[in-house]
Amino acid sequence: MSKKDKKQEEINTEAAEAQEAQTQSEYMDPSEAAEADSASKQDEMQAKIDYYIDIARRTQADFDNYRKRTLSARAEAIVDGKLEAIKAFLPVIDNIDRALLHAKEGDAVADGLKLVRKQVEKTLEDLNVELIGSIGDRFDPNLHEAVLQEPAPEGMESGVISEVFQKGYKLGDKVIRYTMVKVTE
Repeated sequence: MSKKDKKQEEINTEAAEAQEAQTQSEYMDPSEAAEADSASKQDEMQAKIDYYIDIARRTQADFDNYRKRTLSARAEAIVDGKLEAIKAFLPVIDNIDRALLHAKEGDAVADGLKLVRKQVEKTLEDLNVELIGSIGDRFDPNLHEAVLQEPAPEGMESGVISEVFQKGYKLGDKVIRYTMVKVTE
């Protein structure tokens, strides 16, 4: 059978089905016609209900996604604010450390500075701020900034921090300030 014949047969079948449906509706009694009309309206109403329920579900999902994005942005803003506040205090901490280096042992001012420094350390610890890089640690360019190199003394391997010029800090995975160090080569 050719494509043209198949197409003609489909058209004839559809026409016959339409004719039969019309014939049945002509011979239906009024109560059956009303039932069919009522069923048609119910189907139409159910389709509308399903449509509006689908819209409500999508709106709810969009709102849930919005809420999650907002909470995530808020958490990031809090961390960023915490980072900026800590950065602002780092020079003060450095100055306390410098004052302690030059203070005389047993002096009341030195004792007061030590207490303040301990309080600062406790506060940083409470904020989950970590000190990074100390003498003897391996040099890590992701955490440290090498400002000088020196030949490795006997018994010490290369790529090790031999002196810390400025302390570095990190909060979680974010580096607040890189540690300035001298590294063995």
